[in-house]
Amino acid sequence: MPDALTYMYIFMGGLIAVAAYFTPFSILRALGDSKTPLIFLVFCSLLNIVLDLLFVVVLKTGVAGAAFATVLSETIAAILCIIYAFVKVNKS
Repeated sequence: MPDALTYMYIFMGGLIAVAAYFTPFSILRALGDSKTPLIFLVFCSLLNIVLDLLFVVVLKTGVAGAAFATVLSETIAAILCIIYAFVKVNKS
């Protein structure tokens, strides 16, 4: 149970990243672009796997590292998607 609480505390601390992650995805889908959010989602999932391996296996951070990897990958994907959305909207 302490590991689950550790994961949830770190993940809940990154809820702003989760909101920033899903908002531009939803906007892009509402504008009719469902392919690009899928690409960002796949990228985020692969990045999460790599970061999980880095933090848990290499750095030996355990559950806290897995949670941090999730929040970090979602933050990076959110930043990239926000940049993409602004560039796409400004071109239109």
